[in-house]
Amino acid sequence: MIKKGIFQTEGFTELDSGFDFYAPQTMTDENGRRILFAWMGITDASEQNHPTIANGWIHAMTIPRELSLKGDKIIQRPAVELKKLRKSHTAYTNVFIQDTVELPQVSGKSLELLMEEIDTSEAADFTISFGGSASLSYEVNRQRLVFRRVSLLDQSWEQRVCEVDELEKLHIFMDTSSLEIFVNDGGDRFHFQIFSET
Repeated sequence: MIKKGIFQTEGFTELDSGFDFYAPQTMTDENGRRILFAWMGITDASEQNHPTIANGWIHAMTIPRELSLKGDKIIQRPAVELKKLRKSHTAYTNVFIQDTVELPQVSGKSLELLMEEIDTSEAADFTISFGGSASLSYEVNRQRLVFRRVSLLDQSWEQRVCEVDELEKLHIFMDTSSLEIFVNDGGDRFHFQIFSET
């Protein structure tokens, strides 16, 4: 006997606030963890402008994310196995951001950046730049993160916004063609394709 049901939606929450999150798939590993991978790229009018076409490839996969549930919210954290990819370590403590702050040992086209215990109680807005082709800004009074990148279609700046009640932690993974940002231990996240010339 076939029973019919009714699916009722109660609002909509994006799994990722980025531009290029597509076709997520999950699996359960041998330890019972729910792991998510997604396609990083959406077929659109700008696809023919990707600089990687000359190298015989286009788009990519996200890094693996471990899913969990906190109340009624899906939390996504970078899989702990990614720590095995770390090669060197630089730490700065008690950094106060005012105007421009350069951290000389934080550079390169591939890096993992972890900002913890962020205190915005007396802070001004701040922006993190990624090679001149992308940036992440936190607007304190508006309590929001704004991600901007250069469009491959017309070289204009495009942006995505994520409302954040309180910013406590940023965990950022960057390589030569992608940027994945986890906010407050995976409560929110962005991921994007970026192509930096610097």
